[in-house]
Amino acid sequence: MPLDPDTPESVRLSVADAQALGERALQKIGFSGEEARVITAHLVDAALCGYAFAGLPRILTIAEDPRTREQRRREGIVIERKVYDAITRL
Repeated sequence: MPLDPDTPESVRLSVADAQALGERALQKIGFSGEEARVITAHLVDAALCGYAFAGLPRILTIAEDPRTREQRRREGIVIERKVYDAITRL
């Protein structure tokens, strides 16, 4: 997919620079280093796939969302089974 045309407002970053910028921004609004790394990797990947609306500018929406300030908790595995075992019980 071709890049958006260059305009005076265009900003081009390397993947490494985009990742670093996103991580810093997310950490400043309260995300841990690990959370910021995972979220930014997703946003950069979306931008690389051609979904500019879901790239780094999305951090602005994340920052404005009141849920961003809510306490977060780690998700865990509730139950883990081998796929074969689950299928044979059907």
